[in-house]
Amino acid sequence: MDNKALTKRTPVFIVAFILISIFIIYFVSAGIVSVTLNSPANNTWTNDTTPDFNFTAISNTSSTVNATLFVGGTARGTNTSVVNNTGTVITSSALSEGTNQQWYVNVNESGGNSTNSSTFLINVDATNPTSTI
Repeated sequence: MDNKALTKRTPVFIVAFILISIFIIYFVSAGIVSVTLNSPANNTWTNDTTPDFNFTAISNTSSTVNATLFVGGTARGTNTSVVNNTGTVITSSALSEGTNQQWYVNVNESGGNSTNSSTFLINVDATNPTSTI
C-alpha cells in the first residue's frame, strides 16, 4: 500500500476509533457497577424476625437507584431513593424461622440497568429454648 492510499483511509480510521471509543465509554461504563452487602454478615443467626439489611450500591449514571431486598426468593422490602455509594438499610418484613435463608438485593436505575448483589445466608431462630427438669 502506498502513502497516498493510506492517507485517504486515515480519516475513516479516525472516525471508527472515535465511534468505538464512545461506544465503550457509554455502554461499558454505564450502569450499576456493584452492590455490596454490608450486614448482616453471611450465615448470621438472629432472633429478630424483622432484621435490618445494609448494603451499598454504586452507579456510574445515577445519583439515586431503586433497591429491593429478597429473602428466600420473596421481596421483603424496597427503597426507591437509595443514594449512590452510600450505606443503605432496608428493614425486612416478617421472616419465618428457618436456617440458610438466602438473601440478596436487586438494584435498578431509571435507565433500565439492573443487577443483583451476591447472595448471603441468614438464619432466623426466634423460639426460646425449653427445658424439662
